[in-house]
Amino acid sequence: MVVPSKKSYFYVEIVINGKYSGKLLHIIEGNFPLQFGRMMLASKAILNIPNRIDWKECKISPDEELQAAEYFRKNFKEYDFTKK
Repeated sequence: MVVPSKKSYFYVEIVINGKYSGKLLHIIEGNFPLQFGRMMLASKAILNIPNRIDWKECKISPDEELQAAEYFRKNFKEYDFTKK
């Protein structure tokens, strides 16, 4: 599908266990819920984590946030273009 010029869209590629699984594309017409991506990806059909749909319910402690940030830094270090 080709998105018409000057149209907004939402696009996600799905990779499961390192294997390409598919893509989702939604052309935005009119008002668009800001949490659409979260609602879609957290749904039972995709990630099955319905408790993560409402961002207000996804609070973690400062210690958990620091651990998550360190985990991210460690695992994505090879992709960090600012460190090369």
